[in-house]
Amino acid sequence: MPVVVRDNVRVDTNILLKAVTMVVNCVMELLLEIVFQRRLDPAYLLGLRKLLEDSMYIWLHERTLEGVLLEVSLPESQNALENWEVVFAYSDDPDATVKRAPTEELKHFAATLKGLPPGSAYRVLVRVAPGAKVVPGWASATRKNINPTVEKHFGQFGYGTINGQLRYTAGIVE
Repeated sequence: MPVVVRDNVRVDTNILLKAVTMVVNCVMELLLEIVFQRRLDPAYLLGLRKLLEDSMYIWLHERTLEGVLLEVSLPESQNALENWEVVFAYSDDPDATVKRAPTEELKHFAATLKGLPPGSAYRVLVRVAPGAKVVPGWASATRKNINPTVEKHFGQFGYGTINGQLRYTAGIVE
């Protein structure tokens, strides 16, 4: 979107770059808050942070990132205890409204949840559309099953042509 200012100086603002940057920051804010609220060890997420952020920049720019999942489970179980998934929607018409991550809503909701069983761990998985650029550092993985007992959708966040929404699903381990 070109902007004309005094003395015919032209400044270009790249809405896509701003949208991608905002969405990446919101996703990382949400993931860190989930790990904190659920009293999980942040070391894994902090170690993955650069790869995850760089990958999201690529896939959001090419509009192939469909979702980012933080999956909580007991390591020996084939089932997940909780899924915290951010799903993305893309639009051809930029929206000038800035919608922040629903961090406060997440905090209030997390305060109502029971504690996780001892030994609970998590991993982060990404879901990309066919044809997405291959980014080194990622390998194919399969989600663990989840037997849903509770579902919650949080408010949307985003800017420009990209929106995200956090979805929570709790399950029981059988």
